[in-house]
Order: sequence, then C-alpha cells, then structure tokens
Amino acid sequence: MHAPALQCYPISKTIARLDLDPQIEWHRLIMDVFSATERRIRQMRPAGLVACLLLLEFLRAGVWTIPSISSLNTLALDPFANPYTGSAQILFTNWLGPFIAYSVGISGQWPFTLLHVGFSCLFLLTVGLSLYRTLPLEEWRKAICIFAILPVSWTHLYWIGYDSLTLALMALIMASLHRPWLAFIFGLGLGLQHFEQGLLGFAALAVALGLSYWRCPGEKTRLRGAAWAIVGLLTGRAILAMIVRHNHITFDHDRSVSFLSELGQAFATSALGLPFVLASLLGLGWIIVMRDVKTAPHRWPLYAALAGALVVSIGVFDNTRVFACITFPVIACYWLYDRAWLEAVPTSLIAGLVLAWTVTPWMFCWGGKPYASVLPYDITVIVHNVAHWPQIPDRQHRSLWPFLH
Repeated sequence: MHAPALQCYPISKTIARLDLDPQIEWHRLIMDVFSATERRIRQMRPAGLVACLLLLEFLRAGVWTIPSISSLNTLALDPFANPYTGSAQILFTNWLGPFIAYSVGISGQWPFTLLHVGFSCLFLLTVGLSLYRTLPLEEWRKAICIFAILPVSWTHLYWIGYDSLTLALMALIMASLHRPWLAFIFGLGLGLQHFEQGLLGFAALAVALGLSYWRCPGEKTRLRGAAWAIVGLLTGRAILAMIVRHNHITFDHDRSVSFLSELGQAFATSALGLPFVLASLLGLGWIIVMRDVKTAPHRWPLYAALAGALVVSIGVFDNTRVFACITFPVIACYWLYDRAWLEAVPTSLIAGLVLAWTVTPWMFCWGGKPYASVLPYDITVIVHNVAHWPQIPDRQHRSLWPFLH
C-alpha cells in the first residue's frame, strides 16, 4: 500500500531506504559547512584568506563607476578653474583627486578611472597591512573578515570615484593615530579631498573617544591623533579656500546649499525605502551591533556615533556610501583595531557571519532605492566589447545604466 506513495516522492523513497531523518541530516550538513568555514578562517594563510574574501566581494557586488565620474574628470583638465554650473559645483571640493591626475598628466576617462581604482587598492592595502602589523594573527583574521562583511569594504569599488581617495586617506589616518604629525598630514589631504565627510567622521571619532576616556585612559593617544587629524582637515580646507581666492574662482552653489535644499526630499525618499536603507548601511554588521549592545553596553559612545551617522545618511540621497565613509573611523577604532574586543569575539560567530554574507545579496541604497550587484552589467560590457553584442548604452550614458530602474 505504501509503495505507490514512495514512488510519487523520490526523496521520501531515498530517505526510507537509507533509514535517515532528513532534519538530522540537514542539521549535520549545515554544521559541517559551518565547521569547515571556521577551520578555513583559522588555518588559511593571510594572503589566501584575503584573496578569497576579495573574490567573494567581487562576485557579490561587481565593480562600477560613480555616475559623476565623467564630471569629476573634467576638473582634472584644469583644477584651478570652475568648470561646473548649478549643483554640480559641489564636485569642486573633491579637489585633491583631480589635482593628482592633473599633476601626473592623466586626463582621459579610462586613465582617470584607473587612478581611482589605484586609490581603492591603496585603501584596502592600508587597512589590511596596518591591521596585520597591529594585531596578533588570530585577531587579524577576525578583523579582516568583519571588514569584508561591512559595505565600506566595497562601496568604493561598486562606485569608483572620489570615495576611493577619501577612504584611502581615512585609512592612512587611522593607521597613524599614534603619530600625530602623520595624522595631521593625511588629514590635510582629506581636507582637500572631501572636507565634510572627513570632519563628520573624525569629529564623531574624537567625541566617542572623549566619552570613552573616563573608562579607558589609554585612549589618550588615539584621541590626540584624531584631534590632529581634525586640525589637518581644517588646514586643508583653508588651503583650498586660498587656492579658490588666488585664482578668482567663484561659486553660486556649495554643499551646504545643496544639503539644505535637498534635505526634505532626501528624508522623504529615504523614509519610503527605510527598511532597505537600514539594511544597506551596515549589512550583517547590525548583528555585531546587537551583540555589542547586549555584551558590552559600556561601548555606548560607538552606538551613539552610529546613530548620528544614521540620521545624516537618511538626510542625503547617497545613503549607503555616505554612511560607509563617515562611520569608517569609528568602526575601525572600535572594531577593527580593538584587540581586546576582538579577543572576546568567538571565531564561530565570525564564521557564521561570513557564511551568511556569502549567500546574501549585495544591497546599495541611493535615493532610498535598493540596487543589487552590477556584475551582470560588467559581464555584458565585456561580452559587448568582444562580440559587439548585445547593444549597450554609449559611454556618455553608461555610468547610470544599472541604476535606471
């Protein structure tokens, strides 16, 4: 009587023959994968671990350019004149990248883009090497995996552009907090590249370290470094203002005007897509936040800094990338470089996060709308260049192609 039923359900038939409980077997399979992942994280060579994480990052998100990169390239032709009108004039304050391109004779679209890919590589290299020099190997493995699952590790390659140099300078400052003069120099460069994001990021770090100082006097060194970075930022901004005055450059639009004029609309669009916005800001990093809130409530200055950055990111259109940039200093300080905190994080948690990160899709929010991986567009462009098929937008309109829905 039971044979026909089993023939209708091949899986049930197989299980009946093997005399296995399917729930137990799935549990064992999941635990085997989990254990293998944890073992790999513990045993892989550092270079191999980094290579695997980078490959997974690329497969999850792909690489693309920020839609404004062609406009930014225009400034590289002559960084001592204002080539913009209207709201595009805010790009002038991302001055250092185009100035570097101008100084080394780079003006074409592809060389300019590759220069910023180089800045992105500098960011990743600085984070990886500075952590390697600062932490024991076991804690370095945890830190590099945490860094990989955070959106900040890839937003600068998902949208190649001025964030590439901004984050590289931030990483150099974080690696130099114990040497205030270096923090000042890199801070000066950041003031010439993206003053507003730099000031928000390191002001948040300085305030968080100041609030933590009463509990941990050892934060004095990093607090001094953050303060000197802010001095460097202010100096860089003053130098840029002098360049503008000396060259008689005039503007009728700046970032403050743009921010205030777009604030209401940005809040409205972010509110409509709030679940996606929140998910895209830290990704699986929210699990770390929830664990920290429960196990380390004394680290509340970190949570306050993240909450403030969340409010800022909802008030702008570039939700994910702005949050990634302005929170990098405080996240690096309290998560990536904090040896004592990393020692308390079990490798099993890291393995679980890496597994979940591997199978969850990339999410990036712009104007409150979620966008996924651009890897299919990367592949389509390559196929088009090789086979001249399928049809794709021309170069002038291609940067917006994946974001037109």
